[in-house]
Amino acid sequence: MSETDEWGRDPSVQKMRRVFSGMEAAQKKLLEQVGISSLDSRLRHAREKARGLFERTWSHAATQDLNMGDDEVAGLYTYCLAWALGHTGIEVSGKFLPDDERLSDLIKEILS
Repeated sequence: MSETDEWGRDPSVQKMRRVFSGMEAAQKKLLEQVGISSLDSRLRHAREKARGLFERTWSHAATQDLNMGDDEVAGLYTYCLAWALGHTGIEVSGKFLPDDERLSDLIKEILS
C-alpha cells in the first residue's frame, strides 16, 4: 500500500525537514571531529541541554527578525551542542565551530 505524503508538499514542512537534516549532519560532523562515539552515554544529557539552548536561541533570533538560512540554523545548533558537550566534560575546540560571530553572539545573549 502506497500512501502519499500530504505534509511533504507543505513548504514549511519541507523547510523544517531541511533544518532537522542539517542539524543531524552538523551533529554527526562535530562528534566525528571531536572523536566522540554516537553511542557515548554522555551524549543524551548533552543533546537535551543543546536542544533547550537551541530552542531558546532560535526563538530569540526570530524575535529580532534575524533570518537564518538552513546552514546558519545548523551552525547555531553546532554552537549549542559544543556548549552542552563542554558542560558534560567534553571540550570542543573552537576550530570545529562555524566562523560566524553572529551565532556566537546569540548564544552569549541567551546565556547571560
